Amino acid sequence: MLKSSATVGVLLVTLLLSGCTYTRLTRYGNDLTRRELEPAGLAIAAVTALGGGEAAPADAIATQIEKRFRSARPWLHVQALTSVRTNFNAVEYQQALRQISEGEDWSPVDLEFFSRLTNHTRYLLLVNLRGQREHQGSYQSPNAISLAFAFLWSAIFDHDSDCSSDEWDDSGPEIQMDTTKYGTLTLETQLGIYDLQTRKMVWLASVKTKLREAETFLNDDPRIETTEAPSPSGLEAVGKAVKVAAGRLPK
Repeated sequence: MLKSSATVGVLLVTLLLSGCTYTRLTRYGNDLTRRELEPAGLAIAAVTALGGGEAAPADAIATQIEKRFRSARPWLHVQALTSVRTNFNAVEYQQALRQISEGEDWSPVDLEFFSRLTNHTRYLLLVNLRGQREHQGSYQSPNAISLAFAFLWSAIFDHDSDCSSDEWDDSGPEIQMDTTKYGTLTLETQLGIYDLQTRKMVWLASVKTKLREAETFLNDDPRIETTEAPSPSGLEAVGKAVKVAAGRLPK
């Protein structure tokens, strides 16, 4: 095996294992102050998936929001999603959320559905999950322990060889290969605060998150054939986005 090929293998693995995950703010706007938000509080009104109505893990996401927002701003009163839902007929609420989730951004016309909450609260938190993409794959790379031993062998026993040669000493150890199965998830989480009095969106944070999970096997491991590539958690991705958004709330 070529020394240069082994080195390229190491660099490839390093590239694949680094820079593959991130959580970054892609859009932000704020016309809201603590003086306005603190006395009124914030009600979690809807958690939707783009084009699909209410997101399946809406309650779990809402719980994450309550925890993160209260941690970031202890003075902020957050009304639970389960409490907001009680103001609407269940079928009516689900139909409205399906309509609201149709567009990339929230339509003021669609948000009129929440006007009946005016006597209960002023600010509504809306969450929309969009742009979800998943990918699964696999790749082969030199086993780290085997490769390290091969380099050590070369340093000890091959120091007298021609330094210009690209070939390993044939008597050196064979480099074993690994198979890595991986899964990635990319998701954009958009959070907005809507003012029922002014009928305007007064705060917005859009966060894009990419997660990666992987499992590595030696090439002679029989589990390679029966093990599926892992799938990162969408709920974990939203949780990371909510943490970033919470840090952008009015101070």
